[in-house]
Amino acid sequence: MGMAGEGESGDTRGRILSLYECETPAQTRAKYEEWARIYEDDMAKSEYVSAAVAAEIFARHCADRAARVLDAGCGTGLSGLALAQEGFSAIDGADLSPEMLRRAEQKNIYRKLAEADILAGLPFADGEYAGAMSAGMFTGGHVGPEGVGELARVVCAGGFLVFSVNELFYEKMEYPKTFARLQSEGKAKLLSAEKKPYLAGVGIAAYYVVLESA
Repeated sequence: MGMAGEGESGDTRGRILSLYECETPAQTRAKYEEWARIYEDDMAKSEYVSAAVAAEIFARHCADRAARVLDAGCGTGLSGLALAQEGFSAIDGADLSPEMLRRAEQKNIYRKLAEADILAGLPFADGEYAGAMSAGMFTGGHVGPEGVGELARVVCAGGFLVFSVNELFYEKMEYPKTFARLQSEGKAKLLSAEKKPYLAGVGIAAYYVVLESA
């Protein structure tokens, strides 16, 4: 299906595309604060599948369902819910938007939630988590490939990072160069990057990246 739309569906398209234009944390936070109330409705209309796809990939790599897992850019909790449905029980979340976090808390699937901007540094210790997942944070807004290293920092050696990168920005923002640099620095090893649906209803795919922390 194409991305053209009118009326309510057109508004949904506009809200999604406007995120890609954000250049600062403040702009991104403001967009999500305003969007939080109808975010899950918009995701349903757009056939958002990224959380389920990322969680299934993560579950294939992380066998310990009791492991401490970070849901980075957790939003309203759709990705945490997908992790819980895969059997994970020790999930923490972090997001830039307080209103998104408030809605995530209502799902009762997170041990703790933190307001955080990954580019300013996550409020977690080095190697605190056995794994991390992000299903939508790397969308071409203010968070680019420079956020990957910080995500890797909080995952213990041998742990896995699984995250989606919007197809529109994967090559444009030179994500593969970032992965090569992290590997050369001995921080993380690229295991795979597979293109799969992201927002199926509006024809947007993503690269689902798997890194092993070093």
